[in-house]
Amino acid sequence: MIWFLKGISIFLSLFLLGSCSLQSEGAAENEIDETAFLYPEFIDEILLFQHDNHDKIDSIGFKIAEINDSLFYHPYTNNIENNAFIFSATKIEFFKPFLRLDVFKESFVAKDGDYQVWRMLSEVNKIEASVEPHPTIGWVLVFRKI
Repeated sequence: MIWFLKGISIFLSLFLLGSCSLQSEGAAENEIDETAFLYPEFIDEILLFQHDNHDKIDSIGFKIAEINDSLFYHPYTNNIENNAFIFSATKIEFFKPFLRLDVFKESFVAKDGDYQVWRMLSEVNKIEASVEPHPTIGWVLVFRKI
């Protein structure tokens, strides 16, 4: 009888452990999917940028930085470069989710060392995006209206 109870207890423990593992994997997949959706949404909003919608762009930028803790978002009015949308990171590799988007592949302009520039055109705006070193915060990905 004791062996039977121990067997049931081990079975239930393994079952609970397995179900917890599946739940955490599902949560991670949802987080990746949400982040994958936010990067192109951020770029789309930047390309449609007017001075009255910078709050929406800032909100998406903060969501990206909240999910991807390797990035820090600096809103449109910031102390680094006012009137620009900026992500900062300790390593240039942390910008890869942005740089993999088609708009970056199609709009590449110049590269000098690690400094890179893209010009993105829409019917509404011309946006310059650049990855550049920053003396105090590491690396920045800057979006400017030109």
